[in-house]
Amino acid sequence: RRSRRRFGGILQTCALLDVDLAHGRGELGTLRGATLVRPWSNILRNLRKIGLASAGLELVRELIPAREPDSGVFDTVVAFLDRLDGAASAEEALLFAFEVRLLGLAGFAPGLLACGRCGKRPADGQAALFDPSAGGIVCRACGGGSVQLSARIRAALVQATSDRWLQAISSLDAAEQVAVSEVVAEFTSHRLRRR
Repeated sequence: RRSRRRFGGILQTCALLDVDLAHGRGELGTLRGATLVRPWSNILRNLRKIGLASAGLELVRELIPAREPDSGVFDTVVAFLDRLDGAASAEEALLFAFEVRLLGLAGFAPGLLACGRCGKRPADGQAALFDPSAGGIVCRACGGGSVQLSARIRAALVQATSDRWLQAISSLDAAEQVAVSEVVAEFTSHRLRRR
């Protein structure tokens, strides 16, 4: 607030900066210098891309504690913004893959490999019942879940928790991507305890 320096247009949204920041006792710090490392200017030319980037960055703010650097989270955010910037159109499926990956990095990945109650594993290529409030799949013997995940959707979600998260949703068709978006949105709402 008290800085007399002028940083021009460098302090914009959707840009990677190298900053010299002095932290005080409160929440606000003093910005001493800033250098633009990478602009994601294509995001800023498309309102839908701006919305997706904002939603992704809001999730980072909600899940990751302030002033606790995490190179895995940082690299994931940069990869998300790189892919969104280079995409021909706003890919909403990219946001959901990013959400699942980020939840996994924060320790909140959905349980997709075995029943969260008894530990029984569904066979490869088998559909499973998912309970967003329970945080994973639940077999029929344990009461099942409210959402049926096809084998392809479950495999894509499992892949989204890994380092190959960028490729996770690309193999799904439009209807499957909508199904994934609904599952991830409900799961994330339960984890954050808000819509």
